[in-house]
Amino acid sequence: MPAARDERPRSARCEQPGRCGCARGYTPDSRRGAGTRANRAARARARRGRRIVTEHHPVTEHHRAAEHHPTSRAAVALAVDIGGTTVKGAAVDRFGVVVQKFTVGTFDVDGDAYAAVLAVIRMLHSGVLADGYLPVGIGIASPGLVDAATGTIAFAANLGWEALPLRDRLEEEFTIPVRVDHDARAAALAERAAHAGAAEVGAAAVGAAAARATGAAGSVGSAEPQPADAFADFVLIPIGTGVSAAVVTSGVLVRGAAGAAGEFGHVPAVPNGDLCACGQHGCIEAYASATSILTRYRAAGGTAAGSTRELAATLDTDPIARAVWHDAVEALAVGVVGLTAVLDPAVVVIGGGLSAAGDAVLLPLRAGVERRLGWRAAPLIIRSALTSQGGLIGAAMLGWAGHELEPGFAVRAHGMLGSATATAVREPSAAGPSGFTPSPPSPPVGAAHG
Repeated sequence: MPAARDERPRSARCEQPGRCGCARGYTPDSRRGAGTRANRAARARARRGRRIVTEHHPVTEHHRAAEHHPTSRAAVALAVDIGGTTVKGAAVDRFGVVVQKFTVGTFDVDGDAYAAVLAVIRMLHSGVLADGYLPVGIGIASPGLVDAATGTIAFAANLGWEALPLRDRLEEEFTIPVRVDHDARAAALAERAAHAGAAEVGAAAVGAAAARATGAAGSVGSAEPQPADAFADFVLIPIGTGVSAAVVTSGVLVRGAAGAAGEFGHVPAVPNGDLCACGQHGCIEAYASATSILTRYRAAGGTAAGSTRELAATLDTDPIARAVWHDAVEALAVGVVGLTAVLDPAVVVIGGGLSAAGDAVLLPLRAGVERRLGWRAAPLIIRSALTSQGGLIGAAMLGWAGHELEPGFAVRAHGMLGSATATAVREPSAAGPSGFTPSPPSPPVGAAHG
């Protein structure tokens, strides 16, 4: 015969009323139901964040902490890196976790670079709000002459901008703080943070990006992560559609009297050389930018390579590619020697898309610099730890200005931005984001900046 059911309230039957909360009328079922209702949105955010992290990256202690405290992950910064070919955008939380990212051709929206920037930010802004995140700021990394104090782009020939009040326009539409800086300077902030944060997530995260030559010029370098203090005095040279530089001296980013420091690409390196988009002849950018390398290669009759990476892969078999590459590296070497003589940096970092060529650019560049610096030791010349993502990560740091970031932010963000699978987190549809239809792409006017 079954035992008689105990009809007493659960609180009267509980052996540990002080611990389980039954005396307050909370049963496990009621607590579970109330918790689900009260935290449904937060739990959804946690599940999204957890899925992004565990599918694409090892789960670190910082990620675990974020999963257990979903409200700490709710805030994100919107980051935009404006290039001569593409406008890249990402929403990044304070741990460096990328929750959304978009890329739009710089001239794919009505042939207007500003329209492309606006489209990317609108997609990010609406997307994160729909997913329950709170955007706390927007960071913009832009080429050209940038007044960081006012957020104005004084001049960007590659984009067709002059006296553009970028910060004011964006703050008026999105009503959150906007910070604008030169793309190379933003990338330098991220580069230094990446090396400083490498110890937090493992030195292997930087790995071969900090390779250096240990023997004679031209020898194969060994992977040797650099200490953060080596980056108190360094120069970052991003090479993509254009060529620029950012200088850090005694830990301080150098901006110059008019905010125009770093126009490294417009240092004349070849007397009476090729015409540059800026109007001068023989500029470093006219020889060493990715755009110029491919233009000069095709002008000389080269047909085998459609990108600088393909061109670098044919150096042993294609004499045209070898000659064009040699000219590019020599122009860079002249510029690096000048920077070394004036600034005495401990490290020179090669970033941007051309850094993907690795030793094909690093080894001859080291040799060219050492050959010209017989009177002193050459600086360490390495590949960027953040490759072509430095500007976007630096923009995310600008968007988070005034907030504390978790250790390893830059390295973690780079890992997610560089993941092919992470791109699927959120992408624009083939028809484009709501509100505009992409126009056929137009080529950049030139490569004068960034």
